Amino acid sequence: MTVQIVTGWGTVIEATSRHMPNGGWITVSENVTARLRTEEALREQNLRFDAALANMAQGLSMFDADQRLTVCNEQYLKMFGMDPEFVKPGIKLQDALKHCIDRGVFADSGLDALLAQRLEALASNQTRVFPFELAGGRTVSSTLCPMSNGGWSAPSRTSPSAGRRRPIASQLLPNSARSTGASTPRSTTWRTDW
Repeated sequence: MTVQIVTGWGTVIEATSRHMPNGGWITVSENVTARLRTEEALREQNLRFDAALANMAQGLSMFDADQRLTVCNEQYLKMFGMDPEFVKPGIKLQDALKHCIDRGVFADSGLDALLAQRLEALASNQTRVFPFELAGGRTVSSTLCPMSNGGWSAPSRTSPSAGRRRPIASQLLPNSARSTGASTPRSTTWRTDW
């Protein structure tokens, strides 16, 4: 039997008693105050982490050094059309990519090419951005960010559809220049906030 006793000054003592074969009892007592405070702080931190994942606009996935998913949010699953019953922490990157291909999410990408891109980026140990053209014309950009433990995080965001993007430079040309087909500058900035 184990009981916790809170002292008048806030210390928590955990006492565990066991029956001995000779009919007696043995009780071991331990001050568990620090452990309980650490557990509470960890619970609070996990609540904040879960809230941040749920409320961020981007999709986020994190993989460990063995290429297994450790964390992802709902936005990530929706962005790539993944079944949350299949893509869960523990799934291998290769299996998650194959799941997307089987569901027709990637426009023209094969499993080997997608996997090779990621493994090459990880080997370089440098942050890389991967744009994906998805079926239906959407584009998703994932930023592969290597971590010191051999894993990586990959925040992803959906780019606006091509129909919504308009070059700012074309808005600056007079109507007569637009109607005559005058060219816009080679370096074009895209405005996506409308």
